[in-house]
Amino acid sequence: VNLKPGEYAINFSSPTYAGRVWINGVLVSETGTVSDRKETFVPKTDVETVAFTATEQPTEFVIQRANYVHKQGGIGRIYLGSQDQILQFVEREEMKQVWEIGFLAIAGLFFFGVFLFFQGQRQFLWFSLACLMIALRSLFTWPKLIMLMLPDLDWGIGHRTEMSSMTLAYFFLLMFYDEAFRHTGSRIAKEIAVSACMASVLLVLFLPSLTYSYLTQILMYVDALALLVYFCFLFRGVIRRWHEFDQMEYMLLIAGIASASILSLADLFRYRISKDINLTLIGMLVLVLLTSMALVIGLKKTQDALDAAAQREADMKKVNQTLSELSRAKAEFLASMSHELRTPLT
Repeated sequence: VNLKPGEYAINFSSPTYAGRVWINGVLVSETGTVSDRKETFVPKTDVETVAFTATEQPTEFVIQRANYVHKQGGIGRIYLGSQDQILQFVEREEMKQVWEIGFLAIAGLFFFGVFLFFQGQRQFLWFSLACLMIALRSLFTWPKLIMLMLPDLDWGIGHRTEMSSMTLAYFFLLMFYDEAFRHTGSRIAKEIAVSACMASVLLVLFLPSLTYSYLTQILMYVDALALLVYFCFLFRGVIRRWHEFDQMEYMLLIAGIASASILSLADLFRYRISKDINLTLIGMLVLVLLTSMALVIGLKKTQDALDAAAQREADMKKVNQTLSELSRAKAEFLASMSHELRTPLT
């Protein structure tokens, strides 16, 4: 690469297998153990930023990869620029991911607390678990904040967690919508979607990485199709019983799942074209925001109902107290009259 003389840096994330990077013949990064034999090969994943100085001569980059754990593989994404550009870029991406994960984690913990307070309202539990699963997966996507927290994390545990957490998020969202819309969808479609999600998770957890990594894309399409069919039946049931639902609250729920579905499908179709924008995560953030608004509206109505019930109870107590006082007064009056009548007769 012909670069102007100056100070530069590259940022790159390694896939979950071993790799080395040389700049101008100098080894600047080694992730895992590169080997031409499976027995001595050690896979690992990491994100690194390496600074270097460019001279008048062309700058040579050499990337070596060893892969015995995936059916396919690539060199991962590489960003090249001045040191200030790369450092600011990495810091901005890390802060953006911190905000995304923080928002999802806070939403998850908040609605889990709501579930504990309102016993029996399982939709809050499902939604909180969905938020936490999306936050968990975000830790493993670029710029991989998990590597800052757990630099020695086993690559297999990390990769299986990343692959299965999003499927679990879909499963919890399915359960949430089924609960929120009072089981108006097709029971068979729900069972098929749940089975597809659970099968995907089990395959990722128990199959060798060489097998499940090859099936990942197929599993994503199968899960997406099963969920899409379920939501079609769900929306059909909602339309038929629309008069039973609060329109504002449920319109927000429908808008959330529609946004997430459209962006997730767009991400699937552009998966091999560009990875600069995570449309699935954006869709999930929109879904979480709209669903949170809908649940807050529901909480407000629940609180209003509780306040009304408390007011009725207070009014009933006042009525009972008044009746008790009247009964006591009547008893005192009758006792007094009985006494007054007995005295002259005696």
